[in-house]
Amino acid sequence: MTIIDMASSYHELAVFRSRYFTLMERTLTKEACRLVKDHWNKKAKDPDLPIAPAAKA
Repeated sequence: MTIIDMASSYHELAVFRSRYFTLMERTLTKEACRLVKDHWNKKAKDPDLPIAPAAKA
């Protein structure tokens, strides 16, 4: 869940979801998956979370 907390944009959360949710469903218990997904959803619904990462100067 630390990786989820470190996401600085919705885009980063989406990348995490696409790379890890299927693997997570295959390896973790249903309860553990639900906890991670709930945490992801909470972070994704944060109104202060930007959609795209900040541009690097």
